[in-house]
Amino acid sequence: MMTTRHFLWLALAAMLLCTTGCPVEVNEGDGPGGDDDTPAPECATAELATVRFFHAAGGTPVTRPDFGPATTRNLNVVRVDRDAEVVTSLAAGRASLVRLCGNKDLVLNMRLAGADEDRLAQSLTLRLTPDANPAAFDAGRTIVLAGIADTVVNGTPENPASVANPLHFIDVPDMFSAEGGTTQIQVVHASRKVGSPVSVEVNPDAALAEIGTLDRYMASAVVVSKGSTDAAPAAVPVVFTDAAMAKTSFSIAPRLPAGAKALAILFDTEVFDPDNPDPTKVNPPTTARLFVTGDDPILGKAVGGGIQF
Repeated sequence: MMTTRHFLWLALAAMLLCTTGCPVEVNEGDGPGGDDDTPAPECATAELATVRFFHAAGGTPVTRPDFGPATTRNLNVVRVDRDAEVVTSLAAGRASLVRLCGNKDLVLNMRLAGADEDRLAQSLTLRLTPDANPAAFDAGRTIVLAGIADTVVNGTPENPASVANPLHFIDVPDMFSAEGGTTQIQVVHASRKVGSPVSVEVNPDAALAEIGTLDRYMASAVVVSKGSTDAAPAAVPVVFTDAAMAKTSFSIAPRLPAGAKALAILFDTEVFDPDNPDPTKVNPPTTARLFVTGDDPILGKAVGGGIQF
């Protein structure tokens, strides 16, 4: 099956820093002697580390109230070590930048907004390195939320498919080189629709797949891609091929910025709408998507934290 997404995003270059793409400060409080009653900060500003979260999970049950539009709930990342404090709350297909304390163990879980309990395969424990430049908001790692975002009601999962496909954290440390002139890309396989393993082509100037084997819920090594300028833009095809030779293809168009360090996340748009009056729309076929982000302003600072193809 071949799917191709062309998305001209030159106009988005001006739409920097808004909504879920903005850094979120969770180190709140004026500290002792402040004018309010908020608690002291958990750590000093110099100890903060910037983390990017991306919601790649699907299958959240659609809520259909008697009055008002149908909606889906956000997926919350919570701190187990901080009494389920919410780190970030994301809609599917969106990213956010969050600053958390470095040099200490953090334990993260996931739960749907409004749910009383976490629901995932395994908690994520990590120790972050503080940002070298606290003012830059450059993400030292990206954490992808994958699987089916579901909850349990009266002991029963709302979406039965979540039993075999629980939520997963995919932890992706920043492994890009500091060499400014080289355009690099790293790929994350968070799709349940596309097969596993896959090979991935990310450089139109090379003859073979740059990424030979990539398993589901894993991240590739960093490889070289093709960057270009506004004056001479060149689209970058990203082609996934599984063992059955089925292909899923996207085009990063009009270009990857020359010298950019891009993170491309393969995920699905997956709907579970059990109360939909149209039976064909209760669980329609999933659609593969590619989300491209990074510390390059055009890629990572757009509305939603990245560009979706």
